[in-house]
Amino acid sequence: MVPSGSITADGLAFSALASRRILENKLPEETAQARLKQIGMMNVLHYMVDAGRELTVATIVAETGLTRTGVNEVILPLVQKGLVIERLSTNTMGRGKARVFTVSSDLLPSASGR
Repeated sequence: MVPSGSITADGLAFSALASRRILENKLPEETAQARLKQIGMMNVLHYMVDAGRELTVATIVAETGLTRTGVNEVILPLVQKGLVIERLSTNTMGRGKARVFTVSSDLLPSASGR
């Protein structure tokens, strides 16, 4: 068993593939800085998935220390590029809908069961 937080071949492959997709699929008016933020966010999301954490704006805010607006600004282009899938779920507080994210299955190793 690999210790939590260890670098694995799957993790390196994920980072390389996600980075390539972000850098090769530029959105109109997207800056280099925005793409670097997206690469960083994909690595945070992968870390959270490995830790079994649900990917919501609130959990990403808690993990990164970013504001809700900051998280949304980085997540939106990842959704537009198909690297992250967004769905609405019942909010745990019982009010409204929560946005829940999943990392695109083609970025994750099939054997991981994610």
